[in-house]
Amino acid sequence: MNSSSSDVVGCTFELTDDNVAIFRFADLKRESVDLFVDTLKQLVKERDAEQAHSRTLVDAYQLSMPTPYAAKRFQELVKDKPETLKSSVAII
Repeated sequence: MNSSSSDVVGCTFELTDDNVAIFRFADLKRESVDLFVDTLKQLVKERDAEQAHSRTLVDAYQLSMPTPYAAKRFQELVKDKPETLKSSVAII
């Protein structure tokens, strides 16, 4: 059912047929965080251009506290979110 997917050892990404972005974290190494942030930024840009609803599910149940690097990169997502974007995010 995946229309697209990508893997880094500590983070997997899939885009479902109905355009829900699903990220599953096993760790918060730089490669994992970068995959998440860079992929989500691209999806946000596409959804905003299409005036579509951006829907994201983040499965982080295996994680504890975020690293300073992860916190910094996650803040970029909030700061760079277009005001016109309709979005829903669920974190488990």
